[in-house]
Amino acid sequence: MIATAVQEVIWINQYLSELGLRDSEVPIIRSDNQAAIQIAANDTLHNRSKHIDIRYHFIRQIVKEGGVVVTYVNTREQEADINTKGLSVSTFKQIRDKLLTQS
Repeated sequence: MIATAVQEVIWINQYLSELGLRDSEVPIIRSDNQAAIQIAANDTLHNRSKHIDIRYHFIRQIVKEGGVVVTYVNTREQEADINTKGLSVSTFKQIRDKLLTQS
């Protein structure tokens, strides 16, 4: 869930700032939910999405302030799935190998 990831990024950045270790780069959150990304990034959808949970308004505010960048990643390339879903052996190996070869 993007909202949880944004909360964690904010907490980690605050903690690292207190330690004097904060990086100046804006964190990137990769999601395979295109609708959630559009709602989080687009203020013009506000009039049609007033019923949407407060967490999307929170994400929209953080994105607008430049605290994080939310980008789309294809479901087949979503590396977080290795920790959150039951995967087929081939998909597990593909993501595992991708994670092991990143530097």
